Amino acid sequence: MRKVLAALGVILALISAYFLLWPVPVDPVSWQAPVDDGYVDPFATNDLLKSATGIDLGEFEGPEDATRGPDGRIYVTTSSGWIIRIQNRGVSAFVTQSTRYPRR
Repeated sequence: MRKVLAALGVILALISAYFLLWPVPVDPVSWQAPVDDGYVDPFATNDLLKSATGIDLGEFEGPEDATRGPDGRIYVTTSSGWIIRIQNRGVSAFVTQSTRYPRR
C-alpha cells in the first residue's frame, strides 16, 4: 500500500511540476481601463423626483413594497406584516395578511 501511495505521490508531483513550470505561449499584458465619461445618457442626473412627497403611515414603518390594486387605490406592506390601503395621502384602511379583508 505504501508503494502505491508513493507512486501516486510521485506522479502527482510530476504532473504538478509540468503544469507549474512548463512555458506557455501566452504573453500577458496589462488591461487599460477606458476613460470614465461621467453621468451621461441614461445615467445623467435629473430632477424627476424633486417634487415627490412622502405618504404618512402614522405608527407604521415602511413601506416595504407598494402596488396599485384592482380598485385603483395604492396598497403598501409594512415590515410588521400589515397591508395598508392608501387614499388621499393618508392611511384609509388596514388589511391583515390573515383575513385579507379591510378593517374599518
